[in-house]
Amino acid sequence: MLFSSTTFLFLFLPALLALYYLPRCAGRRWRNGVLLAFSLGSTPGVSRCSCS
Repeated sequence: MLFSSTTFLFLFLPALLALYYLPRCAGRRWRNGVLLAFSLGSTPGVSRCSCS
């Protein structure tokens, strides 16, 4: 996903920021989990093995 694409700017980034900052009482583990989930979700195909 390109950082300048409209999908990233108008869907992915606002969703990430909303889930990261809106729960004020959430701890550091919640925020780290949100970042982990979004980073894994933004890189499809990484888990696939390209070995032949």
